[in-house]
Amino acid sequence: GATTAGGRGLLLGNPHYPWQGGRRFWQVQQTIPGELDVMGASLLGSPDVQIGHTARFAWSHTVSTGVPMNLHQLTLDPADPTVYLVDGARERMTRRTVAVAVRGGPPVTRTQWWTRYGPVVTSLGPALPLPWTATTAYALNDPNAGNLRMSDTSLGLARARDTAGALAALDRTQGLPWVNTIAADSAGHSLYTQAQVLPGITDELAQRCSTPLGRATYPASGLAVLDGARGDCAPGTGSGAVQPGIFGPAHMPVLKDAPYAENSNGSAWLSNADRPLTGYERIFGTAAAEAGLRTRGAIEDVSAMARRGRLTVADLQRQQFADRVPAGDLAAA
Repeated sequence: GATTAGGRGLLLGNPHYPWQGGRRFWQVQQTIPGELDVMGASLLGSPDVQIGHTARFAWSHTVSTGVPMNLHQLTLDPADPTVYLVDGARERMTRRTVAVAVRGGPPVTRTQWWTRYGPVVTSLGPALPLPWTATTAYALNDPNAGNLRMSDTSLGLARARDTAGALAALDRTQGLPWVNTIAADSAGHSLYTQAQVLPGITDELAQRCSTPLGRATYPASGLAVLDGARGDCAPGTGSGAVQPGIFGPAHMPVLKDAPYAENSNGSAWLSNADRPLTGYERIFGTAAAEAGLRTRGAIEDVSAMARRGRLTVADLQRQQFADRVPAGDLAAA
């Protein structure tokens, strides 16, 4: 509150999504007299206000650094590559045929093979081939595959009266698959949190259960590759989690009532440079690591503004459109 001219919170959201195509935002107002009065923006096809404000509260999202999936390396029965072993017991994969209708032509069909962990995959893009051999295969665990709670979360945020209510809604609904939340309210409170649905993989679990591939990918990127032949290597379920195999609210990085909070698609660590967040698991992102230029430039600008104080909407607008490029500053030095 002391950072702003009127003691009320200020929020600048800059989602920098496309102006065209399926990822374009559209402006929306939703009103149910006595129940709901919210304005903001939504992705095409969504019935919810996904970033927006009410008379007392405003919020926005940024894409987070959390890795919302993991792999399980399967040990196969040499006599049958569709059978894998867990704690020495044989488990047979389930075959599923998927047909997709094609305009002007016959349907396209594909066969999927499913395990207790999820479907078998043979790559995560060209940079990470995952060959299915006579002895080894890889299954993808995606806890958001069955997560239909994002609308519950959006509605909870739209009905929140302050940042405390917003955090309570995030903790209760646990519906955000891939974003951070930054918010402010009319009483001068601020909030940053990386409340998202992630596999319940602690650093201890990764240390104990990573395969040789996982020992390379987890420290480097947060992608865990766990030993699928061991039942004790499945992701855990955190306290208060609303579905099995994910973290509960207590594991989420949270910053409350800092003079400023910012996120430029970096990790939670430097949401406020004077109050760095630490102690979260690697799957959430890095900590105490070199920040990107966008994060560094934003911290320089926003922290200087916060120290100056008595900020207004016009100050945030000037910062947004100043067109400062930190890489250019470094090149010119």
